[in-house]
Amino acid sequence: MEAVETFFVICQHLGAGIAIGLGGIGAGAGMGDAAKEACSAIERQPAAKDDVFTTMLIGQAATSTSSVFALVVALLMLMGLETPEELSYSIGIALLAAGICIGLGCLGSGLGAGFPSAAACEGVGRNPRAKGVIIFNMLIGQSVAQTPAIFAFLVSLLLLYRDIPDPSVITAAALLGAGIAMGAGAIGPG
Repeated sequence: MEAVETFFVICQHLGAGIAIGLGGIGAGAGMGDAAKEACSAIERQPAAKDDVFTTMLIGQAATSTSSVFALVVALLMLMGLETPEELSYSIGIALLAAGICIGLGCLGSGLGAGFPSAAACEGVGRNPRAKGVIIFNMLIGQSVAQTPAIFAFLVSLLLLYRDIPDPSVITAAALLGAGIAMGAGAIGPG
């Protein structure tokens, strides 16, 4: 295998690992925060355990959405891409950039979607009669927090399915910069 092919395969696997690794960390931390608040709420008000548990599960399901985006990009990288006939280092960098983009984007969104879920568990524990309103507001907040992950997903797809007419170092740097910029830019809003 020549050097460019080896570089392509390395970037393909590294990009997929970064995507699912960072995306999973964000969702896992967000879901853990919701579980922690649910346990505290049940401890304070054991009679509300069913309502708190339901709220936690709904919140955790919505929080995990960003990690699904990361999984899709990782699977596309590993199984859904055909190796181009003419490989260049820029094509490998585009794969790496796509993984960084979705990984960082999902990290922020997973953490951000966990905050409303945790707050909803606490709220339902304090006032179980308001469960419907609390869950509705939680889902709205989580939807807003997931928006940057959708943007990162779209940019990742653009990076995966790109036509690179000029395989130069400048092009590779631009692709990597686009992935890092979108991914890092999605952390804060998420």
